Amino acid sequence: MNGGTNPAYSFLTGHGGFLQVFTHGLTGYRFRSDVFYLNPSLPPQLGPDGFIVKGMKWRGAVFDVQVALNMTTITRRSGSADVDAQDVTVQIASTNPKGGNYPLGVGGTLQVPTRRPDLNATVVAGNLAQCKPVISSNTTTFPGQYPVAAVDSSNGTAWQPSLPSAAYMVVDLQSQQSLSGVHINWGGLPARSFEVRLGNDSSNFNFSAVQMEVQISAPYNETLATMVDVHPGNMTTANFTSIIGRYMSD
Repeated sequence: MNGGTNPAYSFLTGHGGFLQVFTHGLTGYRFRSDVFYLNPSLPPQLGPDGFIVKGMKWRGAVFDVQVALNMTTITRRSGSADVDAQDVTVQIASTNPKGGNYPLGVGGTLQVPTRRPDLNATVVAGNLAQCKPVISSNTTTFPGQYPVAAVDSSNGTAWQPSLPSAAYMVVDLQSQQSLSGVHINWGGLPARSFEVRLGNDSSNFNFSAVQMEVQISAPYNETLATMVDVHPGNMTTANFTSIIGRYMSD
């Protein structure tokens, strides 16, 4: 049970957190007493069809919500008899191109664009690696710390190989790009050194952009460690002469 990992009993809080990724995270559902509120988003790694949550309930009304890569479809099913005869207001977040309030009756369907984290303003500002395909040299990682976490632009997730030996990851930028620097947030477990190489195929990295030792920018502080706060982690920024390439190995 529990994948052979101690403790051997079911960890219900962890299971609930996983499920809420879909019901509250990617659908963007937030409880409102007067509207059924959604702010759907989907990273490209989950594929064009995304996922569907069936039977989301709000004050007696029942909804199926499919979050696909381009569009999110909200369908109202039959629910409690006392609300079947009246429209229910679905509110889409104001940041969505179709943000606003929409009355939805039983059998009605509403489609709105799905927010794409790989197409947001961070990419425009220069994060060319955000949400791009990525692989790593390690076939195993610490639970939940997968290679894709290194390029999701969230400081709350991280890629952490399970082995202490040298490791690398390859990011496919999906087209040739001119790169002039890298910014790496190591979190609480910085590497001793790193090298960034670039190439135009996934196996030949002809250009070494930078190779350097990692300087600890956020050493352990006993006082700060006890504070409930967002800790920036150890960060490295390295600039180099502009190099054109599609694949980046770190």
